[in-house]
Amino acid sequence: MERQNRMSRAAMIMSAAALIMSAGFAGGPALARAIASNSDKVDGLHAVKASATKAKAKGKLVATDPTTAIFPSKFIGNDVKFPAKVPAGTTLRGAWSYEDQNVGAGDYGSSIDFGAQLAGSPAFVLTSAPTANCPGSVDQPEALPGYLCMYLYGSSGFDTGTLSGISSPFGVHWHLSSSTTVGADLYARGTYAVTAAPAVIMRGVPGDGK
Repeated sequence: MERQNRMSRAAMIMSAAALIMSAGFAGGPALARAIASNSDKVDGLHAVKASATKAKAKGKLVATDPTTAIFPSKFIGNDVKFPAKVPAGTTLRGAWSYEDQNVGAGDYGSSIDFGAQLAGSPAFVLTSAPTANCPGSVDQPEALPGYLCMYLYGSSGFDTGTLSGISSPFGVHWHLSSSTTVGADLYARGTYAVTAAPAVIMRGVPGDGK
């Protein structure tokens, strides 16, 4: 009796397997068509290549350029605005310079306008070689979050170790000291990088009444 039951169970399993296989083969083409029609979807939305026209990309996700990894500018509207503050981790780069004649010992300087607002005032450093917080170079300026790195390309008449000034979320006013002969040429020039740091949330400390 036990042997008969085992044989019956084996027959049922084989029948079920055959049924599943037949259903799979019958539904195979339909399943393949469903997979193929959704193969270009991400979270339910169709995607197109960066080379697609604006008409073809309408209502779809667009990939970045495969060579530059940059989002195609043709898909960015003319009314798009920058965020109120530069997103944390974003690096802005540019050039800076000062040229004049020495009119006497003292401080000389200029400003760097970021053209945008950071979440806070960055610390600024003048360097001609990579450092821990300024790991780049004059040709490839880089800065760690919260730092403005001024890379020196060349200078004359300045003591480059005297950098000081005022930093703000919008830019910096910097100056260097000079003690060269009156009438001598003064110049300093280079590139810079400033990387936005995360906004610091000020919280009350125990006992301060907040």
